[in-house]
Amino acid sequence: PGGVPYMAVHPSDKIAVMLNSLGATSPMEMAVLSRRLLSSLAARGVTVVRFLSGPLMTSLDMLGFSVTLLILDERRLTLFDASTKAPAWPPVADLSTPPVAVLPDPLAASDASESYSGPRLEQQGKVARQIRAAAEALCAAEDDLTRWDVLCGDGDCGITMKRGALKVIADLPSYPADPVAYTAGVADSVKLSMGGTSGAIIEIFFRALSTALASGASPGDAAVKGVEAIKFYGGATEGLRTLLDALSPAAAALARGEDLAGAASAAEAGAEATKSMAALAGRANWVNQESYKDAPDPGAMAVAIALRAMASQP
Repeated sequence: PGGVPYMAVHPSDKIAVMLNSLGATSPMEMAVLSRRLLSSLAARGVTVVRFLSGPLMTSLDMLGFSVTLLILDERRLTLFDASTKAPAWPPVADLSTPPVAVLPDPLAASDASESYSGPRLEQQGKVARQIRAAAEALCAAEDDLTRWDVLCGDGDCGITMKRGALKVIADLPSYPADPVAYTAGVADSVKLSMGGTSGAIIEIFFRALSTALASGASPGDAAVKGVEAIKFYGGATEGLRTLLDALSPAAAALARGEDLAGAASAAEAGAEATKSMAALAGRANWVNQESYKDAPDPGAMAVAIALRAMASQP
């Protein structure tokens, strides 16, 4: 708006778009730009049928990009699609018939439990309230978790935990009341929403927890089995500045017969202790310790926050 148009494009025009890196724009940035560019053009009614992206006209290591639009007729389209052995010419994407796939909504309730006709977890009262409270507390802690993770990681702990928490809240009405089933349900929710290392680790914990409960283990012993599974598959242990520094003492407290309040206190003490730890696992392992001095591990804090919220439910 307010600009001077210099290229008249009509909805019936077929357009080729070239997104050019000026040399130092990273592949990830180019991918973000590609998505934003194509969505912006689609919103303006521009019909893009060919798209290419790459370092086509560069200025050494210059940051930035340029965008070129070409109106295609049949001759130009034929030339555009012609094969070439030019090594710097990137693959051309044909967007004239984009593939259409219906994907599941990651925040919608899982379909797996729709055929289940037994009692639901929400009908049991307290456990459902505890799970919801933990999820809501993680959503509320997004900014703090992000701030801590920016210092020692890639800054995505807050949004990753929030995604998992929102999925759990969405799926909560569908969880069966049986502990074996609803812990497996939480694992499914995590798998479908979180991603990343944290998502994989938390899913492993709940899978092992469910399996142990199915074999007759007490909740505390099952939690210990979950911690052991994380150690086995993830290779980490206590003292490396990870979520295990909160989860492991919490599981041990439950196995000793302590209640959720005791487990939460153990998790909080473990998370607090990470402030003075050097990171020996995860992305923080590659960050100068001075960068996160006196800051807790965000994963450990997420565990402590969730357990304290669960313990606070009457």
